[in-house]
Amino acid sequence: MKSPVLIVPGIGFCKVFNGSEEATAWPPALNEDAFMKSLGLRLGKMALFRKDSGFSDALAQMAQDIFSPFAADETGAHINNNLFARAACSFASLSEEEKTAQFRLLPVQKICEQIGEENVFVFPYDFSGDPLENGKKLAACIDEICTSRGCENISLLCVGCGSTVVNAYLAENETANRLDQLVFCFSPLNGSLLLSDLLLDSFDYRKSASFLCSVMKQEDAGMFIDLDRMIPGLLENVFDKVFTVVRDLFLNLPAAWALCPSDDYEDLAEELLADKPLLKSRTDAFDAVRRALPALLQKLQNDGVSVHILAGSALPFFALSKSSDVVSDRLVNTSSAALNDSIEETADVAGYAIDETKACLPAQTVYFPGVSHMQALKNEQVQALLTQILTN
Repeated sequence: MKSPVLIVPGIGFCKVFNGSEEATAWPPALNEDAFMKSLGLRLGKMALFRKDSGFSDALAQMAQDIFSPFAADETGAHINNNLFARAACSFASLSEEEKTAQFRLLPVQKICEQIGEENVFVFPYDFSGDPLENGKKLAACIDEICTSRGCENISLLCVGCGSTVVNAYLAENETANRLDQLVFCFSPLNGSLLLSDLLLDSFDYRKSASFLCSVMKQEDAGMFIDLDRMIPGLLENVFDKVFTVVRDLFLNLPAAWALCPSDDYEDLAEELLADKPLLKSRTDAFDAVRRALPALLQKLQNDGVSVHILAGSALPFFALSKSSDVVSDRLVNTSSAALNDSIEETADVAGYAIDETKACLPAQTVYFPGVSHMQALKNEQVQALLTQILTN
């Protein structure tokens, strides 16, 4: 029998509940119509007086409301103790409605068809929790699946930021792993430049209009851009306040620091965590795990585990971020010397080249030029390769 497949999803695919299985803390339940109505008075004042009139403060408060359930104290422990994720489950155990919703997020129908829905599992987790603790939960989940399916090993598919959990699992279970195959799909193996930009507060907010155009519906982005023309500097002020709120909340989260590239970690931790020794001990522990990853992946490969890395390239990382100056998937930091020093910088972004001889496990690494992080799982080439790897 083909090994069961366990998917460790990224942030966008993780449901985190806040005290009730009917109410999710993530993804946030936002009533966009109600929110826009609540801004109506402010928008009217802005048009009349050509002033902010509390608009940027309202958006910053919305960001505060979205992320406040995940706030942590200076030791890195959650202030809210009610957060939880559901237990791992197979696609076969889902209702048709739940299955349809999952397939929209994780389009793995072909894998399910070929090895059976009862053999494809999803590992839910609190993405804001300590990755080292989530790694222990992943180990227990893998043992449970192997017991229930009567098998020795599984195939592990890691999507996006799920790599932080998988890295922690591998570090603790390298000598007794239960893996047949390990696949990283557009994962920030050495962290996210976006996160280091957030911690450094080094965004270029003057690019906020181009950022909105890339992530919002055209009509919604157009409305904000028109407001910025009416009130010069409005968008820059909005992004400054919103990212300040997010930064303040993320500073105490071990999960956020787990996405800080090793190239930036030491200096940032020394600067920002000097008065938080307990939190720093936790973030130091994960940084050590990440630095050891290249050697660990090579060891797994030598021990017979089939390791594959799928990564995007030749796209700016984020419109507001310094990473727009390097070749990178929106989350895969392919420019970092700590894991992969294979980028040859040129003046032309489209002219960047990847020297695969310098990449981590080059024979197992496949780059997808022009495919962004958000497009990855819905890209037909990516889907075909994942299906081939995990079902053959």
